[in-house]
Amino acid sequence: MDNSENNEQNFDNPQNSEHEQNFGNNENHNTSDFTIPEEYQDKGWVRFFDGKTGDELRDEFFKSYDNSQTLIGKRVEDYLEDVNLKSLSNYEKIKENLAKQIEPQVAVPQSAQDYNLNDILKDENGNPEYEYPKDTLDYFGEKFKDLGLTKEQGQQILKSYTQFEVEQFRKNTNADDLEKDLKSMFNESGEKSPERKTVESLLTEFLPQEDKKMLQETAPNNIIEMFYKVAKGLTDKYGYKESSTGGNNSSSFRMSETDKNNQYNDIVSKLEELDSRPHTDKEKNVLLNQLKELYK
Repeated sequence: MDNSENNEQNFDNPQNSEHEQNFGNNENHNTSDFTIPEEYQDKGWVRFFDGKTGDELRDEFFKSYDNSQTLIGKRVEDYLEDVNLKSLSNYEKIKENLAKQIEPQVAVPQSAQDYNLNDILKDENGNPEYEYPKDTLDYFGEKFKDLGLTKEQGQQILKSYTQFEVEQFRKNTNADDLEKDLKSMFNESGEKSPERKTVESLLTEFLPQEDKKMLQETAPNNIIEMFYKVAKGLTDKYGYKESSTGGNNSSSFRMSETDKNNQYNDIVSKLEELDSRPHTDKEKNVLLNQLKELYK
């Protein structure tokens, strides 16, 4: 018998055919005896496969391995977006552990002082940049506590509020804007007018030192303008102040045109009344000298 006949007989052999069919088709290979090796039985992760055996265990095992591979190098926030934590069997334990870790950040302070609000009012070197009275800080702390705010939340709110106040202060105490408004108030184009010099000398003369310092350093522009308006009203009514020509530092007020006209009319009326009755030269000369002084 030649080799071709032997090959043909072997090919037609039912046993050989069945063996080759099973060997070439692993998908149909019976794996019902698939189990977790004994050395891994005590591992915690084994509980995820409880109750599963054979083909079901094999499928779940490889599925789990594939999932673990997709998590390698994945950020926590990405993982949390893809996974519903509540669906996990150890969800309560995860929640408990997370709560312990973040409790200091989410806890409401026990007292207003525990907000340590002064901490956010310091620069990078620990020096106070801004200061609130203690009563103010206590007020903020109590309000934050009543609202259930965390320490960080309370501090950030006060920090934002302080930054807003500083910005408003700088905007309302702008020296260039103040100078522009004062020039408009006194109709100045260049050098300060006598009226403005008088107003500023009045403020310097009559304001206490602490008030002058407040005007120079902290007063908003509209408050300073209010002082100027009051002083300007006085100079408009009673004249502006000018230095004496004498050797001393005395000063006098120059009469306004309105007051000068009023005084002129008053003197003229007195002269007319004087001419209507007997009088001495001395009486008349007094009134005439007043007229001369008025227009000197």
